[in-house]
Amino acid sequence: MRHSLRWFIFIAILFCCLIVFLGASLVSSLHYENLINQQNQALQQELEARYPNESEGFELITITADVRLTYILSFIFFSLFFIGLAGYLSHLAVRRINTAIDQFQLSIVNIQSADDLKDFDAHPQAFVFQELGEAFSGVNQLARQLDTIMVDKSLLEAALNELDQENSMAAKILYGHLIEKNADNPWGISHRIQASSRFSGDIVLVRRSPTGSIFVLLADATGHGLAATITIMPVISVFDSMVKKGHRLTYILKEMNQRLLVDLPGDRFVAALVMEIDPLNRELKVWNGGMPPALLRSAEKAIHHRFLSRHMALGILDADLFDALPERVPLPQDGKLICYSDGLTEQENMQGLSFGQPKLEDLFEQLDDQHLVAGILTAAEKHAEKAIPDDDISLLLLDFEKLNTSLHYSISQAPRSINSTQQVAPFQWHIKLQGQQLINRALPAMTNDFLQTLGINQELTQQVFTLAHQLTSRALHENLLQLPAAIKYRLLAGQGEEGLRHYYRKRQEALENLNPDSFLELSLDCWTDPTTANTHVEVSVRDNGSGQAELDVKTRLQLDWCKQVEVLEAGHWVKARI
Repeated sequence: MRHSLRWFIFIAILFCCLIVFLGASLVSSLHYENLINQQNQALQQELEARYPNESEGFELITITADVRLTYILSFIFFSLFFIGLAGYLSHLAVRRINTAIDQFQLSIVNIQSADDLKDFDAHPQAFVFQELGEAFSGVNQLARQLDTIMVDKSLLEAALNELDQENSMAAKILYGHLIEKNADNPWGISHRIQASSRFSGDIVLVRRSPTGSIFVLLADATGHGLAATITIMPVISVFDSMVKKGHRLTYILKEMNQRLLVDLPGDRFVAALVMEIDPLNRELKVWNGGMPPALLRSAEKAIHHRFLSRHMALGILDADLFDALPERVPLPQDGKLICYSDGLTEQENMQGLSFGQPKLEDLFEQLDDQHLVAGILTAAEKHAEKAIPDDDISLLLLDFEKLNTSLHYSISQAPRSINSTQQVAPFQWHIKLQGQQLINRALPAMTNDFLQTLGINQELTQQVFTLAHQLTSRALHENLLQLPAAIKYRLLAGQGEEGLRHYYRKRQEALENLNPDSFLELSLDCWTDPTTANTHVEVSVRDNGSGQAELDVKTRLQLDWCKQVEVLEAGHWVKARI
């Protein structure tokens, strides 16, 4: 490139000089000969005028070939001199340009980082041509701008790295500790979440209650990423704490809805599907607020029930309008239940076609049991033709055949030693609820809170909670509402799901017509026997209902693990000691 530039300049100058030389030589020669001829003619005329008789004897000097040759050689010499001078000057100019270009290329090669741009200089030497100097000055200005951009880029990268580290730590705390570490994983429940970013607006929680029930939450917050995760945090907190305290499903739902109304702006809400798997009452309770229908499949792989969304999402309605009543069905002995977020069915491919509900149901009925979750997610990924979905996807599968083996809750398996109570014994705790308070308060949960406040160990707390739950449920349903469990099981056996709905309609009517003077008392009494140094805890439940519960409480409620069970006042006062 540099040689071609040198020869181009030299040839251009030589060509110009040759043209000038040839033209000047021709014009000068002709002009000179013409001038000599004119002088000869003028001299001839003058001689003839002076010497008319002798004019034939005059002979004038003419331009000979030697004169022409001398003239031409002289012109050539001076032309070659100037050509050589022009070539030498062009060589100097080209060499100066080449030196500057070499230094420019070396400066570019030495740029390895943003700091090198600060020392970059495109023209350390002055160029022959002003235009080239101005062009390279523009390069220097570009280098200064690039240096500024690189500094800004470095600051931005540092900020992004710091943000990424903070996000990683936050994700580790959220998913690794708050959710995964504290999760219950009963056999028969599996789930997968595919997030569209580091943070997910979908969440799946499985928690076991002290009552023996298993609570499952599948929630989908509005938005994506960190904003959606922040939206769903109050739901996680309320669900986790209230399930551990033994609250009923309706109370948990009301508290989650109220917490979202208080903590979040009006345009934020959480669609949720909350389930309670209740082995004691042999029921499956499902509350669906704004989620796609949960699909219940029989052992023959046929979908026979859909838990449709019958409620608004959490965080929209005020407490007076919020409906927390779940849909109840008999607890299946086999089959499978699948729940999912709308990110699965609404996943679109390149043609804009969504995955769709019909395709999901076909896969649910056709895939093998071992590959249900993975098969559905793989099909959705192939449909969208991308590994990372556009929206968060959550998928939850309940296998009731496996699940029922882990639902057999036996309090007798809990440690029976209560030596830890010696640190706080003696103590007495008593509460009495009356009328509508019986509907709006959960006595066993209050018991749980009280024992945890005293620092009683978890095993004993769970024993007392379960005992209080069984005795208060018996007193409420059989004595106060006059709805013995036998009625429920008879309707369930005879009419199935419709019989269960009929029973709960009667239960709701009985609660609405409950006598304002009806009461239920729950007492805890802990003391140490001075003779044996043994510590005892007694749970007492008393009511004033008109019903007549069965007196064989110990057998029917399977309280063989209790040290003593005493039934007083025709079954309206029961004392159980552990």
